[in-house]
Amino acid sequence: RGVKMAAGAEHGLKHIVWQKIKDSIIADCRKAKGWKLLILDHFTTKLLSSCCKMADLTCEEITIVEDLFKDREPVPEMKAIYFITPVEKSVEVLIKDFKTKPKYKAAYVYFTDYCPDALFNSLKTGCGKSIRVCKEINISFLPQESQVSIV
Repeated sequence: RGVKMAAGAEHGLKHIVWQKIKDSIIADCRKAKGWKLLILDHFTTKLLSSCCKMADLTCEEITIVEDLFKDREPVPEMKAIYFITPVEKSVEVLIKDFKTKPKYKAAYVYFTDYCPDALFNSLKTGCGKSIRVCKEINISFLPQESQVSIV
């Protein structure tokens, strides 16, 4: 016995992952009106690239997508969505963005997986006042296939 998913694009794994991102991150941030920046690390860049296009993000009021590890210009009037893996390197850069002179108006932080307590505490101590949302969305895999059957 097995479960079969429809093979259509609206039921494919990539679509399901994009829907999860929309439901978990984008819908959550919609309450904060206005255009936002999306900041990604290497893994989340691959993840998002596998299941959506820039036009999809623009429709969701995301105007700029940036690499967490590259030099970024401050945009203090905009809110930033951080979709990152819960690793020390990523969290350190996020803290640095808000430590002395905040680069953005506020941070909406979404981790791909469980964030260890030590990292969470350093985030809270380092830039807790700037964080409006901090959630783990449990989506730490790359959807390689559009069509999946489970037998």
